[in-house]
Amino acid sequence: MQYSSELLFDNGSKYTSGDLSTILRYSSSLYEVYVNCYHLFMQFYMVQPEMSKIFEILLYKSKVKNSSGMIINDLKGDIEFNSVCFRYPGNE
Repeated sequence: MQYSSELLFDNGSKYTSGDLSTILRYSSSLYEVYVNCYHLFMQFYMVQPEMSKIFEILLYKSKVKNSSGMIINDLKGDIEFNSVCFRYPGNE
């Protein structure tokens, strides 16, 4: 700050008070961006354990296989199910 005031008040200075004001506002804006980035990264760091649990659930491969029934690949229109029942293996 002392250096900037010396540049401003030196008799042969090319800097004006507007230049100093611009530099201070620019520095303040950069500081705000830095603080916001810091808070964002801290939030990512704090939710990392929860995110690993969520990805574990999303990447889970089901042990239940489609062992019987018909697989239809080309479906068009509406589908209506009547008198349909199902059960998981082991829940009989």
